[in-house]
Parts: sequence; structure tokens; C-alpha cells
Amino acid sequence: MRIALLIFLSVFACRAQLPVVQLPQFVLSSVPPSPPSNVDNTIEFWWVSSDMATNITVTNWIDRIRSSTWTNISTATTCPTNSSSGVHFLASNSQRLTNSTAVPINTSGSTDTNSWWIIINMDTVNTSPDWLSQTPTGPGSPTMGHLSGSPYTYDGTTLAQDGNISAGHYVDVCLTSTSGSGHSAPHNVTFYTNGIPSNTNTLTSIATSVQLKCLGGDTVNGFYNGYIVELAVYSNTLSSVTVSNLHRYATNLYKFTP
Repeated sequence: MRIALLIFLSVFACRAQLPVVQLPQFVLSSVPPSPPSNVDNTIEFWWVSSDMATNITVTNWIDRIRSSTWTNISTATTCPTNSSSGVHFLASNSQRLTNSTAVPINTSGSTDTNSWWIIINMDTVNTSPDWLSQTPTGPGSPTMGHLSGSPYTYDGTTLAQDGNISAGHYVDVCLTSTSGSGHSAPHNVTFYTNGIPSNTNTLTSIATSVQLKCLGGDTVNGFYNGYIVELAVYSNTLSSVTVSNLHRYATNLYKFTP
């Protein structure tokens, strides 16, 4: 018994003399996700609704990159209003906005822009309104919108759609061209909904390489009913990592859960 007690005290004394090892402290980074202007340096246009005051009629929505302006169509009698939730369109012919300059035009002076990214919140899922269109009076080429809740684009010949979104929720949608060269060549385009890629669709001509002249719908496909929060245009094919970073930025800033 005495021997066992001596052994125990000896072991305890040895352990008491061991140096204390400090384990590293791991702290989660509080650095917010990079904004659209930082995730890819080919950004050409970036409209942010919070740049404007709230509860105002939107007649001049100016982008942060080139000061390109969405303004009211000359025949419009009313305009959308801006709120803390975004620019609010009420599915009205008179609430659409237009752009007086060619959109998109990249820094080389061409119109070969490959990626669009948009944050929206739909009031209703009506039939097939456009968010963006080449012309106020028809779908033309290109368009970007949703068909009964499925994001789509149309290049004048082929309709491509994928994914699913519902009303009453913030969602970010990206359309990026993944192959092809020049406006007339076939291009593969990929949709991302909340950072998640859908299937790749082939269009006969790139749906993201000509001018955009109308925001909020057109007289053929219908008028958008809901909020547009941000819109960014890039002259580059965005990688899946870049689109994921855009989604992280959106959910961090606007606090929505996909």
C-alpha cells in the first residue's frame, strides 16, 4: 500500500512539472464577402438600389462603374419607386426604365458581354415577364426573365431556361456564357440560382452580347412585378467560384436565406 502511494505521488509530481502547452486559438473571420466589383475585374456596369434614396420615384438609376443611367421611357406616365427592398416594379407598361446608351458595352468598345447577375424579389410569378430586354416593344435578342418561375433567356431563335424561383423571396440569378466566340456563333449559357448551377443550354447566338434597352418588361412577354435590388454586367465568363462569391455577398448584405 505504501509502495503504491509513493508511485502515485511520484507520477503526480512529474506531471505537475510538465510545461503547459497553449493551443492556438482559431477565430472565424469577420471579413465580409467581396462586392461584385471585386470578385471579377471585368465588371462593366453595376446598379445598386441602395445608392438612391428610399420612397422616391426612380427616373435616374445610375450605375457605379460608368455612370450609365436607367431612366423612364418617354411614353411612361409613372415610374417604379425605390424602397429599402429595392426598385419596385408593378407590372405596368408605364413603369419600365430604359437606357440611353448601349448596354452592355465593354471597355474594348464591343458589345460582347458574357455575364449578367441580378438580385430580385418577385411579388407574383406571372406568366413570362422579362427583367431585361433589348427593346421595350418586343422580346428581341436578348432577354432575361422568368417563365412561370423558371429563369430564362431568349436569343431571337432559341429559348433556354433552367432552375426554379418562387415569389416572396430574395434570389440572385446569374446567366453566363461558357463557350463560343462572336455574336453569331453558338454559345453555351449556364444559369445559376443562388450560386448553384443549373444545366447548360446552347443558344444559336450569344444572348448576352447585344444592347439592353429596357428594364422591367416589354409589351410582348409582359411586365415584371417585383423588386430589382442589384444588377451587374460582366464582359467575362464567370466561374462557378465567382458566382458562389456573388451569392455570398448577396446573402450577407441582404440577409436572405436561399
